Amino acid sequence: MMGYLFFLFSFIVLFAFYKNKDPFSPSKVYLVIFFTFFGEIFWLEQQYIETYLVTLVILLFANVIIFTEKRIKCSSFGQSVFSKRESKRFIKILWLLTLIPLIAQVYFVNELGGLIHFVSSVGGRVKDWQGFGAIIFLIKVMNVISYIYFIVLLKTPKSKFKTSLYLLHFILFIIIALLSGSRSNLLWNVVFMLIFYHYSSKQVNILHAFLGFVIVLTVAMVVGVAREGYSIEDDGNLKSGIDIKGKVLEMANFHYGLQSLEKLLEFNNISDRKYGATYITVFTNLVPRTIWPEKPDTGGVIITKEYFGDPFGGFSNYTTGLLPEGIINFGFVVGCVFSAFFLLLIYLIFFKYLNYFQHLPGKKGVIALGAYPFFLTSIPAYLYAEFTTNTISLLLFKYGLYLIVFKVVITKITIRRNNNF
Repeated sequence: MMGYLFFLFSFIVLFAFYKNKDPFSPSKVYLVIFFTFFGEIFWLEQQYIETYLVTLVILLFANVIIFTEKRIKCSSFGQSVFSKRESKRFIKILWLLTLIPLIAQVYFVNELGGLIHFVSSVGGRVKDWQGFGAIIFLIKVMNVISYIYFIVLLKTPKSKFKTSLYLLHFILFIIIALLSGSRSNLLWNVVFMLIFYHYSSKQVNILHAFLGFVIVLTVAMVVGVAREGYSIEDDGNLKSGIDIKGKVLEMANFHYGLQSLEKLLEFNNISDRKYGATYITVFTNLVPRTIWPEKPDTGGVIITKEYFGDPFGGFSNYTTGLLPEGIINFGFVVGCVFSAFFLLLIYLIFFKYLNYFQHLPGKKGVIALGAYPFFLTSIPAYLYAEFTTNTISLLLFKYGLYLIVFKVVITKITIRRNNNF
């Protein structure tokens, strides 16, 4: 079964490139995410035949995307849409906005007792950082600022000074991203930049795109090990999970899409169905637990406590994924049908958005193209991610913050005179 699935996966990858040479088309991103989070099924035997059947359906869905997707044509390809004067004002405001996450990060470190205690808390951040949601939100603004800075730099006349200034800003972004303990904070931004560069300046060939995927995946696996044992010793040296575990690469991500499904299949029946309650948490989760201690649990919390037995003691949670979350809400049959319908629906909406933004001219087109990588990567992420976490991350921390910083704050101030806005 494993060999058959790998052969089918390879065939679909080749077919996807035959239909569309673009290495960053929706079908390629879908297949990359499938391999990254379901890849273990190709080399490790699974316990239940149902796991193979469900994974097969998820893989075959790639064909729906292949036959539906269209090539992206951007009107501003290779052009500078911001003038020198506009870019200078952009950069000044971006540096001023950078003070927000920097000050928030310093405050956060002090609240946790200094740098030593803060670094040591990274491994248990799910529990140790409870109650700091507002501060963490302000720190995450750095991700959006760094990405917008890259867009501005790319779409303005070239300057060595501007490039050097951006590299300094990018180093600050890397430091803050590493302090967060989250691989996604660091790596997704790099992916967004690469995708925007591909569609706005110079197309990235298949070989370079593959190399970029390998580098990002390798860094993710290294950081996955290192963050589990972050601490600063008495002699001032930084200790990481690599020193403790004696390994460099964390391979668990290849199992993320399978683990919750395998666990649910151990139960013959889902007796305590949630009937959509975990999806409501996309709204209730925005309320701090200090204000509403008894607010509903998300799908990840429920599956960790009720099905895995809470092995982390509240310090971490398993992710659900689209199908397992549907199952704990509606049972196996209805849950799978609901999940398949949801995946099809969001891709249809996504393709509508794709057709819309390609016809936007100039600066509007650049802003819309900048938001495109968020949807391109976050929609297939529903395959392995918790619904609430992925939705809030997409609509609030990515797309929402992006529009606030770029279109509302900066655009209104710097190019108010332009009638195109």
